[in-house]
Amino acid sequence: VSHLCRSVAAASRFPGVLQAAFHALFAGDATPRLQQQGAALAEHISSHAALPLLDAAGAHLLAGLLRVTRGEATPGLRPDAPEAVSMRSHAYGALAALCRRAPKLLAADSALPTELFGALRTEEAGARTPLHEALAALAKVHAPGAGGSALPAQTAA
Repeated sequence: VSHLCRSVAAASRFPGVLQAAFHALFAGDATPRLQQQGAALAEHISSHAALPLLDAAGAHLLAGLLRVTRGEATPGLRPDAPEAVSMRSHAYGALAALCRRAPKLLAADSALPTELFGALRTEEAGARTPLHEALAALAKVHAPGAGGSALPAQTAA
C-alpha cells in the first residue's frame, strides 16, 4: 500500500485503487498498521486522482472517510491509540483535499461542519491540525458566493 501512496498515476486507477484503500481500512483481517496505510492511500487519492474520476467516485470515498473520522473503521481500537489518531489525521487531510478539489461533493452536506466542530472538543492533539485544515477548507466550500449551500448574504437595511 505504501508504494501506491507514492504514485500519482496509481491514484487515478479506479476502481482498483479505491478498492485497495477500502479493503485496507475495513477488511475484517486488517491490522491497525494496514488500516493506517489505507487511510494514507485515501488521502493520496483525494489529493492526486484525476478530477473526473474524483467527481465520479468521490461520494464513495467521502462515505468511507466519514466512517474513519467517526471511529467506525476501528471498533476494537481505542480512540486515543496512535494508529486510530493517525487514521483520523489522514481522513481529515483527505476531507480537506476533497473540499479543495471537489467542493460540490461536500456543499450539500450541511451537517458535516457541525460534526467536525464537535470533533474539535475530543480530538487528540495528533489529529487536531488536519481537522483544523479540513474545517478551514469546508468553510470555503460553504462561504457565500462559493457555489455551495451557503447562506444568502445579508443586505444592509
